[in-house]
Amino acid sequence: MISGNSYSDQELISLLKRGDVAAFDLLYTRHWPGMYQAAAIDDAWEFKATRKNEMGAAFAAMGYPGYLSSYAQLLFNDKEYDSALVYLKRAEQAETPVRPQVNEMYAKVLLAKGDYNGAYTRMSEIAAQGKLNSSNKELLAAAYAKVRNNNNLEGYIDSLKSGLDVKMREEFAKQIITEPAPGFTLKDVDGNTVSLADYKGKTIVLDFWATWCGPCKASFPAMKKAMEKYKSDPNVKFLFVHTWEKETDATAKAKKFVTGNNYPFEVLMDLKDPETGVNKVVDSYKVKGIPTKFVIDGKGNIRFRFTGFSGGDDAAVAEVSAMITLANQ
Repeated sequence: MISGNSYSDQELISLLKRGDVAAFDLLYTRHWPGMYQAAAIDDAWEFKATRKNEMGAAFAAMGYPGYLSSYAQLLFNDKEYDSALVYLKRAEQAETPVRPQVNEMYAKVLLAKGDYNGAYTRMSEIAAQGKLNSSNKELLAAAYAKVRNNNNLEGYIDSLKSGLDVKMREEFAKQIITEPAPGFTLKDVDGNTVSLADYKGKTIVLDFWATWCGPCKASFPAMKKAMEKYKSDPNVKFLFVHTWEKETDATAKAKKFVTGNNYPFEVLMDLKDPETGVNKVVDSYKVKGIPTKFVIDGKGNIRFRFTGFSGGDDAAVAEVSAMITLANQ
């Protein structure tokens, strides 16, 4: 049996022919991720190019830049930096603007190659979009230290974000709607009864989520920051509605999660109706996926509906702020 991973592929194949199962395991581990990504890239490219008129083609092609970036990550892991840049260039050419995932991967490769200016430019674009997080901010810090050679990183980031709020208001002004918000009465995680009508005249940010939902939980640091921004405004209220539970002790788990992470959220429980099995509140809001947020104005009308979380605390706070501002106009 083999005991290391220094064998060449041909040596492993030879061992495999002699019935060495460990050789198969090592070959599989070494090549399967790349084979999977390569196949995904090819499929997405077909829907982008030769099969673009087929039903669902546009959706299938959406993954093309992401697959290229993921394959570049595999090459980066193997320190094949120049090859990684080839795939990142294809990802960059595939859409405008370049998605943050691609720019971040670009920055990682460029930093590894010692191209600090290139990495600095890529990460500055991400910062300007409000898409920095605790992980990729370290990439900007590394590039900034080499290029700018001072300690004013936070000031630089703030300067890049200066136009973000205006940009978000312009973007969300095109998405404003006016629909009556369905009323509801739910219990919070402490057993208190809470109704939407209790907040008549206030602007409500209604956030549907679940403890099993990764993107929901990923958005919570940003939602905490948004709450902090409006903590002195008595006319803005945030409600977090846990729904689509997958366990019998959903209330206890939801409470444990928010308290364990120091989230100052008012969590309401939209539990399944024991007779119908339906989560009535999320159903009344016609939610198809979570996280989904609604902004409800003081007159009880839904003004915005927003699904998903694309990452970046600053962008998410700017989005919520823009919707609140526009809902109050």
